[in-house]
Amino acid sequence: MTLPGIFIHQCIMYAKENERLGRNASFHMYNTRNKNDLNIPYHRLKRTQQPVNYDSIVLYNKLPYHLKESTTNQLNIALKKILINNTFYSVQEFLDFSFSENKSAH
Repeated sequence: MTLPGIFIHQCIMYAKENERLGRNASFHMYNTRNKNDLNIPYHRLKRTQQPVNYDSIVLYNKLPYHLKESTTNQLNIALKKILINNTFYSVQEFLDFSFSENKSAH
């Protein structure tokens, strides 16, 4: 696994273990397509964003629904398979990655 892959894995597992960060559904009662995503806190200035929290939420929200709803152990195993089978040399490559085209995510 590459260094960015390790960073991605750690961030996503941090977000999964700290789901107290709040899902979008906990802030409103509307049935939106992103209701199961973690809420990204608004910061007026970029330097006031806490990098680990912010990056973790963005990376976690990139995951398909079935991975977000899996247990921590299942997510850990599936995420390792994805990161080993698809070599990411930057976080942006992971964010640009299409899970629908890749069947190794299941």
